[in-house]
Amino acid sequence: MGHVAQSMASGGHPEGGSLARLQRLAASRQAALMESVCSESWQRLVEKIQSRNQRLAAAGEIHRDAGDLLARARERRTRLAPPPAPRDLRAATALLRDHDAAENDMVAIDAQT
Repeated sequence: MGHVAQSMASGGHPEGGSLARLQRLAASRQAALMESVCSESWQRLVEKIQSRNQRLAAAGEIHRDAGDLLARARERRTRLAPPPAPRDLRAATALLRDHDAAENDMVAIDAQT
């Protein structure tokens, strides 16, 4: 209770009791308002944390996918290095199979992006 209200109530002022009740009511409402504001702020913070966690998880997945694609591209680059010219049908057929497999992999990679 405020100093003025306390003085009025203890001094026998006819409205002192009413003033004291009003001050208690105001203090109670102020406390409820502060609790509500804190609760809303806390909820917004929790939502922001959850949203950030989701974005971080999505970014991690993209990072992993990009790493996988880079590894596959490096592997393909080494496999597609110009080989010596084939000297027989078996070597030419094997080279053609490797080329077709690399082309299929590139089509699959392109479909993922």
